Amino acid sequence: MENVSSIHSVRPSTALQFTPKSENEKAGLMIFQGEFNFYFMCKSIKENKTVIQLFKGDKKAGNMVLITELPLSNPSAAIQLEIEAKGGLYDFKYKQGNEGWLTLKNDVDGKYLSTQAAGGFIGSLFALYATSSGQQSDNTASFKWLDYSGNDKIYHSK
Repeated sequence: MENVSSIHSVRPSTALQFTPKSENEKAGLMIFQGEFNFYFMCKSIKENKTVIQLFKGDKKAGNMVLITELPLSNPSAAIQLEIEAKGGLYDFKYKQGNEGWLTLKNDVDGKYLSTQAAGGFIGSLFALYATSSGQQSDNTASFKWLDYSGNDKIYHSK
């Protein structure tokens, strides 16, 4: 069994104020390795309900595909998003207001973000991302902060 303290672990998080007006508008936090090798957790609308969604880039589809989604209890409230990387697995979490962290999806396989799967570019990065999916929009997303913690050597060399 692998020693838990030796597992590379990082945790980026952000606070987001965003009111989507249509299904093509999405804003959130992603881990990005390449054009089709990423996971994107975002706030959006589906069938007139505000939701939190998790997408995965898909080269065959030439787009991103939905992995899971959940309705949000308070559509107008600010939301916090967090991705927890635990070695090769990723947990996607969110919270609204004073609620505790809720899980959108646990133990998502990080091999999809590896250079073996994606090729070329070495390493993944975390990013704040908003899109209107190529459609005209005058909407805005406001990210209040980006926080990062981890047990990696670079983080602890400050």
